[in-house]
Amino acid sequence: MSRERIEYLDLIKACSIVFVVFCHSALLPKDTFVGNMLMTLAWGAVPCFFMVTGGLMHQANSFKWNKYFKKFLKTYLVLCMWRVIYFGYFNMSEVVECTKVQWNEFIFLFSDIDGVPTGPMWFMYAFLIALLFYPVSFLLFKCGKEGEKVLGFVVVLLAIKGIFLYSIVFVCGKITNITGYSFPDLRLVDKLIPFGNYTNTMVYFISGAFLLKYKECILNLLNSRKYLKSIPEVMIICGCLGLVFIKYYQTGSFYWNNVYLKKGYNWISTGVMAIGMYLFLLMKKPDKGTHLFAKHIGKATMGIYYLHYLLLDAFTKTIFSGLEARYSVALNTFKTILVICCCLLITNIIKRIPILKVLVM
Repeated sequence: MSRERIEYLDLIKACSIVFVVFCHSALLPKDTFVGNMLMTLAWGAVPCFFMVTGGLMHQANSFKWNKYFKKFLKTYLVLCMWRVIYFGYFNMSEVVECTKVQWNEFIFLFSDIDGVPTGPMWFMYAFLIALLFYPVSFLLFKCGKEGEKVLGFVVVLLAIKGIFLYSIVFVCGKITNITGYSFPDLRLVDKLIPFGNYTNTMVYFISGAFLLKYKECILNLLNSRKYLKSIPEVMIICGCLGLVFIKYYQTGSFYWNNVYLKKGYNWISTGVMAIGMYLFLLMKKPDKGTHLFAKHIGKATMGIYYLHYLLLDAFTKTIFSGLEARYSVALNTFKTILVICCCLLITNIIKRIPILKVLVM
């Protein structure tokens, strides 16, 4: 894989992790429309991560079971180790009461324990599910055009269950409220498609394989006509505005109001916006600034991902404590930069420790 391709993927990862840190423990005033827009854009971050990861994993020249099992086991054990770290950290500020059975279930079976928030770790649960399906998707992806067609059919089924169905039910509900016309209960279709949770992230994981393989074809198409070059920006704007209006229907306001969008990854608008972000960064011409950003941030996203939630908790209780009256987009941006810089420093230190470096790689 060429250096240019690696840098464009690292750039996507770097931008995505910035949005992730920006939207967690937000220091935004309730009555901010701009903040609400930025928080809405952040919903495109996780899909981009899955598209990058899926793209890279499906570009391997061959599939080796021993390598696959090692990767799966490493991912699982590293997640378990971080859950131990989270337990230890939150137990320092307030004693967490649990039985030995509850502790083991928390560490190894990913159950919840009161007093130990592990919200962002859902990403790794979804990634483990994607890894379980990966041998099948890789085999299909490498079986020529027919294999790709079968895999594409699987993606369509996953998208119907995890993205389109939820959005269509929402639209039908609004039409019913306006006109009084009743639609059949389309949620019953959910029972016909035999896939479990995280179907939406699976869509992005597999889609990433196609996006990376046909990168040059996509670039040639977008650059073939002047009006086509604007497609990524149009997708970002349309997807973002779609989510803003969906949140308006959920909350009755265009302001942030300390309320996250419900089912943020289940909307068609999220997929449109995320793919638009992916294509926008794909088309961006590399320069010195983006090169440094991708090199330093994009290659440390795993460490930043695991560490940022702990640092956000620590900073919220200390540096940003009592600043509610000063909440702003600028303050939340400062928080994001501060946390990312601290995570980057800690990650680079951990990478130099032989035994511990597995935690951030």
